[in-house]
Amino acid sequence: MRVFKYVFIALLLFLMPSWVAANEACKDVEEQFRQIVEGNYEPSYMTLASGYDPTEGWNPENTLYEGEIYSHLNWLNPNSSDIDKQLSFDSDPTVKVCDEGRLYRVYFPIRLQVRQFESDSSPVRTPSYNPGIKVYWMNNMEKTERVLNYASFGFYHYSNGQLGPHLNSITNLPNTEDGSFSSDYLEFSYFGFEQPDENQWLKWWKVNLRTYLLGLTWEPDQTDRFEKAKLDLSAKTSVFDIGYDWKSEWQLTTSYKYGKSSNELSDITQLLIEGRLKPSYWEDLGLYLRYDYGNDYYNIHYRKKMNRIQLGISFFPAF
Repeated sequence: MRVFKYVFIALLLFLMPSWVAANEACKDVEEQFRQIVEGNYEPSYMTLASGYDPTEGWNPENTLYEGEIYSHLNWLNPNSSDIDKQLSFDSDPTVKVCDEGRLYRVYFPIRLQVRQFESDSSPVRTPSYNPGIKVYWMNNMEKTERVLNYASFGFYHYSNGQLGPHLNSITNLPNTEDGSFSSDYLEFSYFGFEQPDENQWLKWWKVNLRTYLLGLTWEPDQTDRFEKAKLDLSAKTSVFDIGYDWKSEWQLTTSYKYGKSSNELSDITQLLIEGRLKPSYWEDLGLYLRYDYGNDYYNIHYRKKMNRIQLGISFFPAF
């Protein structure tokens, strides 16, 4: 936590002059930027059981549910009073929409994740706690007729709050009962957003590089077992009608993991397909579909192979 505090203070001192300029002169553009950033957050969700595995059947992990809750706390960026202003693009791509420098938004992203097992005692094992600090940045000179690009940089801590040994003393595999899992990492992301129209299927994309800091709270037993870095490529479709007053959007993410001891394709690559569907009369809830292939993404379970489909409900952001 001491490292987290130092990173926080450094970002505060570096960005303060730019916040003042942006908040005084670029209210309308800042509001548009906020809508794009917050409209493409990760969805919070809860799935029924552990889903379906083609080889192991229904609920192979014997869980009641899996929940993942995201909260992104905005800090020192008052929003424009014109909250109903929607993103609009000038027909002339050379027109500047804001002449007072670049726009920043600073958030404290928090991710909480838990799997509740069906066992009678200690049913919740190794929950995930994943706070951080993240800066979004947009150079308004990159705003063209239809496309807006922005970037982000973040520092995160990821742990499960357990005190047991990381490895099982008998099997020498990760201890999934009470084993300690902890790491710190940096993320660099670059985003593209396109104003959807009737003939456009791609709305948003992201290139994300995560690099782990092997000092700090890193568990020594994770070395040569857990990746040292990860590259993610994501793309999200526009919201489209699927009939009977229902709408849907889908996101595809592929990942490459660097620095693992194994070179098997299923160990160094990850595939995630997420879908959200909802009728027009639902507000902040929707049906959630998820398909995962590769290693498990749940802290101490990182050595477990996955090939499964999950069904549940998703929460904010709505569409």
